[in-house]
Amino acid sequence: MPLLPLQKIQAITVARAYFIDRKTKSQIADEMAISRFRVARILDNAIERGLVKFVIAEQEEIDIALSQQLTKKFGLNQAVVLAGPDLPASALTQQLGILGAAAVEELLMPGMSVGVASGRVLSAVADALTHLPVLDVVQAAGAQPGMEFSHNSIELIHRIATISGGKAHPIYIPMWVDNEETARNLLREPSVAAVHERYNHLDVLITGIGSWNPPASCMFTTFPDDWRRQVLAAGVCADICTTIVDKRGRVVPSPLDRLSLSMRDEQVRNVPEVVAIAGGQEKYVAIAASLIGKWVTTLITDAGTARYLLALDPMTLS
Repeated sequence: MPLLPLQKIQAITVARAYFIDRKTKSQIADEMAISRFRVARILDNAIERGLVKFVIAEQEEIDIALSQQLTKKFGLNQAVVLAGPDLPASALTQQLGILGAAAVEELLMPGMSVGVASGRVLSAVADALTHLPVLDVVQAAGAQPGMEFSHNSIELIHRIATISGGKAHPIYIPMWVDNEETARNLLREPSVAAVHERYNHLDVLITGIGSWNPPASCMFTTFPDDWRRQVLAAGVCADICTTIVDKRGRVVPSPLDRLSLSMRDEQVRNVPEVVAIAGGQEKYVAIAASLIGKWVTTLITDAGTARYLLALDPMTLS
């Protein structure tokens, strides 16, 4: 039954007062000499009858539906998906950096201890950051030979700490060394030991995801040749921070187990919030491995990657 003219006038008056003028139900009730419960019923009726309609503005740069579907399928805390076509990783670095920076600025809270890995996309994130709360910023990965300086974890933590006004906690050592005795001695050095202890108490780790097959990873390019052959033969698929995993997300044994001076896989596993920022066609399988292995809690990626992940057979995820 349609609303009568006086009922319609009353419903529209109440709706305008509540939704446009932002008055409370109690204020409207007093002004119109009706009960607050009557105001609530009028508003509900106005919505049901189409007198009030809601328009939710879609964010053109974010694919909301893919973000929600990805979060649900992989049990993530959240996913943020950059809208657009399927693209290679090289075409997405800056866009993912901007989107990742916005998400990081939203996620990080004052006083947090935040680990930062290395890589191109994290450098793009640091470029795009504008405001952060005061944080402890911890270098999660030692320097890799041949890596561009702006992509290195040492440089990144100083840039991020400067933006936040917090403290940087660097380790001025390589990601790995050539023999176990040197590794043991360096890990006993007080400043290095102090940073390694911080790995056990991180609130957030921010990392990229590298692909090993096809190769789209800084670790892949900087690994010694004999190490690379060894881990490829063992089925390495991806790296997350300094942890290397196979297609099922299982840790692949490597010389890093004895010679690494960076964050260990068990320490990565224990961080409550691991934010991974990665995307692109070359990285589809690597990102899937990271999610299947439950290494990531928040994923910032592109629509092409999201569509690939959502098309995976659920049986492969168990």
